[in-house]
Amino acid sequence: MNDIQLKLLTTVSEFGEMKEDWNKLIEQSTFANIFMSFEWMYAWWCTYHPDAQLRIVVIQDGQGKTIGIAPLMLTSFKRFGLEYKRLNMIGDGTHETNHVGFLLYNQKADEVIEKIFFAIHKKIEWDVINLNRLWKSNLIEKQIFAWAGKNLLFVKQKNTEYVFANLPDTFDEFLSNLQPRFRTKLRSTRKRLLEKFRVEFGVHTPDTLSEALQILFKNHSSRWHAVGEKGAFANFRRRAFYDVLTEKFCERGWLLFFYLKLDEKTIAQQYCFEYNNIVYQLQEGFDYKYAEYNVGNILRSYIIEYCIKNKKVAYDMLAYTSRNKLQWGNHVKRDLSIRILKRGLKNSVLLKSESLFEYAQRALEKHLSPNTYRALKTAFFGSNPIGRWIRTFRS
Repeated sequence: MNDIQLKLLTTVSEFGEMKEDWNKLIEQSTFANIFMSFEWMYAWWCTYHPDAQLRIVVIQDGQGKTIGIAPLMLTSFKRFGLEYKRLNMIGDGTHETNHVGFLLYNQKADEVIEKIFFAIHKKIEWDVINLNRLWKSNLIEKQIFAWAGKNLLFVKQKNTEYVFANLPDTFDEFLSNLQPRFRTKLRSTRKRLLEKFRVEFGVHTPDTLSEALQILFKNHSSRWHAVGEKGAFANFRRRAFYDVLTEKFCERGWLLFFYLKLDEKTIAQQYCFEYNNIVYQLQEGFDYKYAEYNVGNILRSYIIEYCIKNKKVAYDMLAYTSRNKLQWGNHVKRDLSIRILKRGLKNSVLLKSESLFEYAQRALEKHLSPNTYRALKTAFFGSNPIGRWIRTFRS
């Protein structure tokens, strides 16, 4: 490792030129999944156009082989007139990118991650590092705390839970592990649907993907419109991201875009993808007019049955947990979020302001009724100038 080379990529063209090396490394990386693929990261950057600067750390050996990549971006924010520079993982901030981390050549992972932190410390100017939804690994945790302790840095960490279903050999075995009441309701609802409608379950084919996406955007929004909200796909950049992601994942054979039709009409969909024999559920939507038929759960049951028949090993429902997801999953796993701050007066001001804000938020939640608290959250954390200003306290 004496001939190690450090590169810092800061332009989109440099990012794009990494595709071949990136894809080679991910196949040899200790911690790798679809969210760390070049296709995901590059599509996210080029469609969301975040207010950020690329800071991708690349580690190469003496022969020029890429053995480490840290896909980072630099953002900035202000607090009480002070400007802060913050490092995040590419993909952070839009609630889609999960299980991220650094790509590390598996035979030299310890050495490579040490070099990555050296590059972060010496080659990039920053005040705060937010590494959100990291693929939980003892190696990364150990190295972060060792590096932080050596350089007198302050570290905070928390976990983000997600529901993960290990899949057995048969669908009947899977059903037998569900709660009896839920299992009975699922079976009776599937039977009721078959009696009332012509039911069709399947996977959208490449020639239907463009139309299928438009239906997903519409059906997903219908549920939110029913409760007076816009929904995730009101954001045109998110729609653009799904357009590009669909094309790239279809090319790689990763896309699994499921549908449920009733009397030939697409009523419910799940946007999933497969990587290393695990199926990830990114997004779902259903026509709210059919909510009484529990079509979301019915579709999920067909998907899990499909996964088992096709020898998939697991079904990952991604962050966050919910009552509905917990009915299906047999494991709750955790992604790790780590925050690193340089010690000093500037960051002391930041930490103090955040502590006061969190205290006020807890006090409001404790003393207000649930409906009033939800209304305040919508007003102050929504897509308005006040909400955007307040969200900087939660950065």
